[in-house]
Amino acid sequence: MRFSEFNNIYLASTLEQITKKVDRKASEQCNIPVMMISCGNGFILQSEKYSKDNAGQSLQKYTLLKKGELAYNHGASKTKPFGVCYVLKERDEALVPFVYHCFAITNGIPKYWNYSLNTEQMDHQLKRIVSSGARMDGLLNISYQTYMLVKVYVPTNNEQQKIADFLSLIDNRIDTQNKIIEDLELLEKEINNTIINKLVKYKDLVKFSSLYNFAKEGGTPNTSHPEYYTKGSIPFVKIDDLTTKYLVSNQSFITKLGLENSSAWLIPANSILYSNGATIGAISINKYPVTTKQGILGIVPKSDYLSEYLYYFLRSNYFKKEICKITTQGTMKSAYIKDIDNILVPRINKKQQNEILTLLSEITLKIQKEKDMLELYKKQKTYLLKNMFI
Repeated sequence: MRFSEFNNIYLASTLEQITKKVDRKASEQCNIPVMMISCGNGFILQSEKYSKDNAGQSLQKYTLLKKGELAYNHGASKTKPFGVCYVLKERDEALVPFVYHCFAITNGIPKYWNYSLNTEQMDHQLKRIVSSGARMDGLLNISYQTYMLVKVYVPTNNEQQKIADFLSLIDNRIDTQNKIIEDLELLEKEINNTIINKLVKYKDLVKFSSLYNFAKEGGTPNTSHPEYYTKGSIPFVKIDDLTTKYLVSNQSFITKLGLENSSAWLIPANSILYSNGATIGAISINKYPVTTKQGILGIVPKSDYLSEYLYYFLRSNYFKKEICKITTQGTMKSAYIKDIDNILVPRINKKQQNEILTLLSEITLKIQKEKDMLELYKKQKTYLLKNMFI
């Protein structure tokens, strides 16, 4: 798929023939920001991910990258198992980890190669040259020299610019869509916090333990319950799965439920899944029976409390502050149910809960619609990346 004004044949090449290596070091006294590559987001400040720069006193393990130059992060991730390559466009200069393969384009438009080097076709090549899986440090066994031998097809600079400008329009729309979602999520949080703060101030307060019938942390299923594992008939939920309000599935599940099964607890549908270890505060409502990993509380609400209401309450700043008060610090942060039980929460009836849900659910629905739209834009970009490059 090409623009109609271009019909010349692409030049077959290797990446090595159109690039030069970048291996410059910064002086120890420089104050250039340390940046890293985030899959799907390009370059981000290291402090955004780790709350601080990890450069330490020595800058010897960092490469000085300039605007318009590229870096290939050969670290495997869930969405990009063969790494990603991005052009630095966020700042004039940045320090990046020396393990990145850094280079400059000598023949072409860097903005174009920012797209071309992240296509499905490129992944197919990298898959063939990976000598083994990820190393202990998470990096793929792809050396700079090996990466430079990948085959590429080079359009004229005019066509590169046209393709890059076109794809940038979609990127800009994706950025706008992300901002729309971000603003709506902020609005939802502000409304939720305002409501919960008023309830805490004016309503009767009871212990959290009075809101549920059962609450227990998950565990690892034993071999006598193979149906509890990910490949079985009942999903085994991990903290990373708690990213949406509802966990839904079209799978057919075992209908005979029990509350005690091996070390993994079979949690009935419409319960609260709340992470109380490591990443504290991730939350979802399971719309089907699940078992959970350690660090996730399965909470079965009493009949006079709606799961949806508890979902919003547990996400409020009030509850988060109370959790911070009881969090234990060890090798891993934890908030134990025996301590959570004593957190004071407002007692309200179902009518009041439904009134709150009517308001918050409309915003949540709007957010989900905007997220669905975002996925359509991303799919459109994926389709174009697959078809606009030879």
